[in-house]
Amino acid sequence: MSEESFYNSEHPNLPEHSSLPEHTRLPEYNPVYPDESFFKESSVTTREENIFQGEAPAGEPRRILRKEKQKERQRYSILQQLLGTAARGGAAVLAAAVVVSTVSMAQDGENALSIRKLISGAQRPAFTQQTGYDTDAMIRLWERDPDAPHKYDTENPLVYREPTCTQDGEEEYVCTECGVHAHNTIAATGHTAGEPVKENVVEATCQSEGGYTEIVRCTVCGEEISRTNVVIAKTDHTPGDPVIENEVAATCEEEGHHDETITCTVCGEVISSGTVTEPAKGHTSADAVRENEKEATCTEDGGYDNVVYCSECNKELSRDTVKVAATGHTAAAAVKENEVAATCTEGGHYDNVVYCSGCNMEMSRTTVQVAALGHNWGTPTYTWASDGSTVTAERVCGNDSSHKESQFMQAERTIISDATCEAGETVRCTASFSAPFTTQTKTVTGEPLGHDWETEYRWVRTNSGYMCYAHAYCLRDENHILDEEIAGTRSTAVEPTCEEEGTYLYTASFSNSAFSTQTTEGPAPALGHDYQYLKEYESVTCLRRQFYYISKCARCGELEPGAVASEAEFEDGDGHNWENSGGVIYCSNCFEQVVNASYYNLYVYYSFSSDYMDEMGIEVTEVKLYSYDAGSYINEGGYEWDISSQISVPEAYAEPGNRFRVDVTFSNGSTVRSNDVTIQ
Repeated sequence: MSEESFYNSEHPNLPEHSSLPEHTRLPEYNPVYPDESFFKESSVTTREENIFQGEAPAGEPRRILRKEKQKERQRYSILQQLLGTAARGGAAVLAAAVVVSTVSMAQDGENALSIRKLISGAQRPAFTQQTGYDTDAMIRLWERDPDAPHKYDTENPLVYREPTCTQDGEEEYVCTECGVHAHNTIAATGHTAGEPVKENVVEATCQSEGGYTEIVRCTVCGEEISRTNVVIAKTDHTPGDPVIENEVAATCEEEGHHDETITCTVCGEVISSGTVTEPAKGHTSADAVRENEKEATCTEDGGYDNVVYCSECNKELSRDTVKVAATGHTAAAAVKENEVAATCTEGGHYDNVVYCSGCNMEMSRTTVQVAALGHNWGTPTYTWASDGSTVTAERVCGNDSSHKESQFMQAERTIISDATCEAGETVRCTASFSAPFTTQTKTVTGEPLGHDWETEYRWVRTNSGYMCYAHAYCLRDENHILDEEIAGTRSTAVEPTCEEEGTYLYTASFSNSAFSTQTTEGPAPALGHDYQYLKEYESVTCLRRQFYYISKCARCGELEPGAVASEAEFEDGDGHNWENSGGVIYCSNCFEQVVNASYYNLYVYYSFSSDYMDEMGIEVTEVKLYSYDAGSYINEGGYEWDISSQISVPEAYAEPGNRFRVDVTFSNGSTVRSNDVTIQ
């Protein structure tokens, strides 16, 4: 029997252990005095057992069969080592079991015979080894009797069901000498309480209690351990800002008071209400001010009242009179009076007077004499005539500009060069003055004679327009000749049309002043038609436009021969352009009024522009009829309206010549008037 089959037979009620997964290590156990090193270092798997027991599958190549033979020989070598180790340790029971299993797997007869010889040699030492058991104990151990004196390995149990919070676990102890299993129950661990969790939380308010459910669950299996309902007491009211009413402010001398109410900001309940008294403020002294002030003079005392008022109620709190002594005279800076200015030839004088700076009383007066100034001649100036024929010399006294000295002189002229077309005559002018003036000279250049031009002009047509050629020669000097050519600048004299020529005007503006501006005319060719597929409007209102497309000339509007208009299309118009004139709102494009009114047989009929109401997004809230004769509304209180409705006119107002209007109030707060209606 294999180890896996043996293990399953010992655990018939454990379906989860009915088969061992591949490469799963079997429970370790020690037979009688085993050498454990081999069994701890090697694991026999079900796949290896299959290799021992199975045959080569049909159809496998011969190469694989040779490998199986080689593996068989290797197993035989390993078995020899195993039996030797087991025999030395006295593990007869384990060695016999392994050998029997191996012999049953062997296919080669020669190998089987050799294995049996090994078994025969290995059995004898096992039964002669001293174990300390009597014959009866050995028999019961050999027969795997559970009541035999087994040596169970309690330090390394085989746990095949772990305990849970509520269910016991199971484990088995293995005898270290014979491999017998003993069953043991592992007590359930019990629940492990986690942190309490709040659920169904209801917050407490100042009006009602709150609460929550506190649940404790096991941190291992998640099962609910306990559930406790916790009540949260009501909260205190949350006072809002005090509401102050009937306030009477305190004054400097009288108490103030106000009614103060504090309400809960959560539930609105009044927390407190009562009258609060404020003590009188008492007077507050302002800065002292001066009153009844009298300025002190040089000879008389002055003074003022130092008064303190309350800064709040302006009541006088104190008054002290302060005296200011007379200041006495104070000499100001001396001033000049009765001044007679000195001239170039005569002396002058003035009075030096000192006054009191406070009362202006004269304190002293002294006469001061001033000597004659004498002449203070300036630098001479010379003024020439424009042609240099005469010159005037002059000097002026700096003390008195009326004192002057002058000389007039005719200049002597000497011609240096004669005048030409481009340069004037050059003359040197000389004037010889006597002292204190000096001889003066000046060179004067006259105006040039200028050219006496004879001009000719000639227009020549070019590919780009017209070119003007100008020629001139001077009648005074034949060596002076001018030539210039200028392309004419084109402008339109007569506009060409699509089918008829026009006229271009060409202008030549020369850079030389000898030539004048010249003009000539040239033909402007017809433009020809510019046919385009254009939009034509057929019917236009503020809210809707009808149009079509057709080919026509973009300049003159003539239809292209054979042109056919497209089907009519529609587009939104530009909308109404509402204007307000004295409360009457109308469209300046189509003159539609927002409110229209008319009179017939004791009724004023009125209607609204639905376009205006839709555009503004408003509705009618009130309709009233105004009588100009009564000077008031005559149907206030309630109304019925539709896009077209009527208002009854009382017979007392239904007289010929009486005027009415309808005033309509919309939901945006605006009021719109209708046109005036007169009874005929």
